[in-house]
Amino acid sequence: MKQSVVKIKVNSFGVAPLSLNVGQWKNSTNKAFKSDSQRLAFSLRSSIAKRRSHLNAALCF
Repeated sequence: MKQSVVKIKVNSFGVAPLSLNVGQWKNSTNKAFKSDSQRLAFSLRSSIAKRRSHLNAALCF
């Protein structure tokens, strides 16, 4: 079985690192589930980047 873990680190503002277990594969040819997990990882990185950007903007004023 393969297991994929996506780790996203957000530092400098006391935000704890996020670790997300996106699933286990019984069959390595399940392409649709892999692309869904990649889409989820991208979405999480994107939303964390937006929050960090907004926090940086708020702290600059």
